[in-house]
Amino acid sequence: TDPVIEHYRAAHRIIEVDDSVAMTYARISRELRKAGKSIGGNDTWIAATALCMRAPLLTRNVDHFSRVDGLDVLNYS
Repeated sequence: TDPVIEHYRAAHRIIEVDDSVAMTYARISRELRKAGKSIGGNDTWIAATALCMRAPLLTRNVDHFSRVDGLDVLNYS
């Protein structure tokens, strides 16, 4: 295996997409699309994962992720 990948894996927790994350993704996607405020598929997966993990989301794009109800969005510069 690639030592760079192994170093990364050792330093970070990999979170699997499970049924809870997938269902949350679908709900967020539907709600944002209905409101005309979609944030894109990849960011919806990120938001769904953060919600399911009950973890804050650290981002430079607060306005973007703040569209997701219940998501604890933290700004960094």
